[in-house]
Amino acid sequence: MTRLSVRELVEFTYHGENLSRGASPRDMQEGMLSHRARQAALQDGWEAEVMLSMECVYLDGQTLTLSGRMDGFLDGEFPEIEEIKLYTGETPPREPMPAHDAQAVVYAYMLCALRGIKAVTVSVCYVNRSGECLARFTRTLSALACTEVFIDLYRRYLAWQKTLAAHRTCRDATLCDLRFPYDTYRKGQREMAAAVYGAIRRGERVLCEMPTGTGKSAAAIFPALMAMGQGMTQQVFYLTARTTQRKAALECLRLFRVRPLSLWTLTLTAREKQCPRQAACDTESCPYAIGFFIRLPDAIQAILPLEDWNERVIADTAARHRVCPFEFSLTLCEIADVVIADYNYAFDPMVRIKRVFETRRDMTLLADESHNLAPRVRDMLSACLDTAALRALRLPLKKRSHPLYKRLSRAIRFILQMEEASAADIAGGELPDILAELKEALLDAIGNGAATDAHFDALMAIKLFLDSLTGECHAYLLQGGQRSKRLTALCLDASHHIRAVTKGLRGTAFFSATLSPLYDMKTLLGAEETDKAYRIPSPFPPEQFFVKRVSVDTRYGARERTAGRVAEAIRALFTAKPGKYIAFFPSFAYLNLVAGLLGDLPLALQERGMDEAARDAYLDRFLSGDGTLLGMCVLGGIFAEGVDLPGDCLSGAALVGVGLPQVNPYQEALREYSETRFGDGFHFAYRIPGMHKILQAAGRVIRSETDKGAALLIDARYEENAYARLCPSHWMMREGSLAEALEAFWQA
Repeated sequence: MTRLSVRELVEFTYHGENLSRGASPRDMQEGMLSHRARQAALQDGWEAEVMLSMECVYLDGQTLTLSGRMDGFLDGEFPEIEEIKLYTGETPPREPMPAHDAQAVVYAYMLCALRGIKAVTVSVCYVNRSGECLARFTRTLSALACTEVFIDLYRRYLAWQKTLAAHRTCRDATLCDLRFPYDTYRKGQREMAAAVYGAIRRGERVLCEMPTGTGKSAAAIFPALMAMGQGMTQQVFYLTARTTQRKAALECLRLFRVRPLSLWTLTLTAREKQCPRQAACDTESCPYAIGFFIRLPDAIQAILPLEDWNERVIADTAARHRVCPFEFSLTLCEIADVVIADYNYAFDPMVRIKRVFETRRDMTLLADESHNLAPRVRDMLSACLDTAALRALRLPLKKRSHPLYKRLSRAIRFILQMEEASAADIAGGELPDILAELKEALLDAIGNGAATDAHFDALMAIKLFLDSLTGECHAYLLQGGQRSKRLTALCLDASHHIRAVTKGLRGTAFFSATLSPLYDMKTLLGAEETDKAYRIPSPFPPEQFFVKRVSVDTRYGARERTAGRVAEAIRALFTAKPGKYIAFFPSFAYLNLVAGLLGDLPLALQERGMDEAARDAYLDRFLSGDGTLLGMCVLGGIFAEGVDLPGDCLSGAALVGVGLPQVNPYQEALREYSETRFGDGFHFAYRIPGMHKILQAAGRVIRSETDKGAALLIDARYEENAYARLCPSHWMMREGSLAEALEAFWQA
């Protein structure tokens, strides 16, 4: 049964004209309180929040349930309806807003249709925060007049729904003829596809660990599209941790389009990368925001036939119609069949696409490289209060008597006076009240139009910080000295949040080459006991992948002393067979130390903060030409995951160290929490994330059945059982001297 609220029906046509930041939590709270105050002041006989519901003819003989609540209702021969709206302008309005008037008239139509009434009096009442009436616009309408207004609104809504239904009919027909995008399945792909399809059919979560280069993207997308064509799901979100990881999904979708396929696919790009002005977002002055909703329908109609809504298509269409490209793409998120986006658009409570994830559940999530998801979501749920940032918010405020200035000063003083931070002390002390008052002052500033992006960032940080006090999975870290301090709420467990986001969806698939230990990753990703988990063997011949341990102490204190031995091992790997190689290091400092000993080789060093153009140029050195090259990169970085270097583009990799995260207060808090929960804090806080980096970097080497390559594990700790059992079972560890083993491998 399709359901539609009166407000949704009206707002489909009446958006207003301009983009705005949207209603803040304070606006919504004050709107609710002003409604209640006005409703309490209505005279005897008036009723508040009266529900109306009726069936309307929908598509293909179906029915639609239209429903809503009248703010005020006075029954009688000619009933009266009052629509109440909060108004914060300086002077009362001279006429009702079209959307507000239309909402009241639709309720009047519903009364006439349900009761056979001939006329209804409708009023739109604008009130202040206390519920006092500032302006009231009243008129009596006949049933015919109300019907005409409703028919015009419903006709527009129905026309759009017919467009969507026609597309989905065509989409489903083409999906029923969908074929796997490659001539044959690789070993394991069919099993993974079946697992993903089963999760969608049952509406469950599934974890799939499958080696890198084995076609996980195709094995996830294909069953999701098949399920869509069979009506099991209506939308697929393909989520990634990095922009580089989108390429596999985009290539897979490109191959699907070789055959006739009607599929709206959207690649969602961050606001700052799309903004044509490259300036701070200011909806009150931006020409792409002013008049946005007037021009939006034409922009949508122009892009629908193009079907593949990538970054360039979005930018070009938005430029032609002068609409904000980011907000345009968010609108398209509501109707796209497949959306490729970052994790945060689904999981970050501050930036998630609420219009999608808070209104519908008929979608499927495919989370690529899911070993990154839990730490990413932990970061999303963490919050920081920085006295330097709070001071910066005070600077534009000229008077110390300003309410926001005073609230900021109180928060700054309190944090500076803190000597330690514990959950019990913070929750039971003054800080929650101080932050609640500061939040109110920030909401006032935002409501008065005097806010910047920094005000919104501070508001979100405060909200997250206050939310952290209601659970038991945060630690609190206080850093800094007498003049400046940072108080951080560190999320240590994201499983509850991930479970809540994915609950009730039409299937969620977490997949990666590194989801070991599988049972523990299932727990960290919020899966339940009934959810399935699969480890799919490598389809590649193990004898084609040379893996050898090189026993060297690479711990921080030994690096200067053993750098020569590390360089010797890398040189042996590089000279055994001319080609292209990458050596991965725990840090840039270590990378540069060893690079200084290999200066006679053709080196390509990763640099800090490389932009997208620089990253592409770096990868092109491996993808083009037949020369030799030795890349020097960092573990866990942009070149260690999600990049495809097939065949001779990469002949081998040297993995220096075991990838352990840096010891710091956050990792130590995570270790203590994991010790309590799992019994082995070091394993969960350090060893597992470290080995995930190693396995991802090693996975760059073998990308197909015909690839042949070598990997060196340069660290003495690989001899220990704790690390050895985290290595894949298909790795055949070579013995003997390094040079002789490499020579024998390449000559075989």
